[in-house]
Amino acid sequence: TLKLLVRLSKVLAERHETTPFLPHITIWGNFAAPLNAVESAARSAIEGISPFSVEIEGLEYSDQWSKTLYAQLKPNETLDEIHRRLGEKLRIFTDYAFNPHLSLIYKSEMTEEEKLREIPNLQLPKSFIVDSIAIVVPSDPVAKWRNVDSWETPVQIKL
Repeated sequence: TLKLLVRLSKVLAERHETTPFLPHITIWGNFAAPLNAVESAARSAIEGISPFSVEIEGLEYSDQWSKTLYAQLKPNETLDEIHRRLGEKLRIFTDYAFNPHLSLIYKSEMTEEEKLREIPNLQLPKSFIVDSIAIVVPSDPVAKWRNVDSWETPVQIKL
């Protein structure tokens, strides 16, 4: 299933001339904190959690760059618990409104018509397994998250 999602992200990126990325669910994001504090919070947040399934509710889009075209996920107790546990440690850096989704493409200039044209053609699985958690950081100090090529994954932890 991950291979299918990766391939889909690459196809969309090529079709719309943007950078592909590894499909992911952002459980806590867009903040600055020491890597060791984030890693410690991530390890605590997944303690006792095994790989689990999440279901896709439907395809949606927005004007927000980080949610250009995405799969909205059905409510999931395990994701909510991981988010709650992360919040216990990371809320001191920033609050994060959790809306579980799987981004498929990031592009500022994608029109509503282009997004609507893509949706009927996207063949997504009804569900997929989450088996790891990763910490992703942008290495570009100016563009930050908008430079997808600068993303680094210094920590990845298997569930």
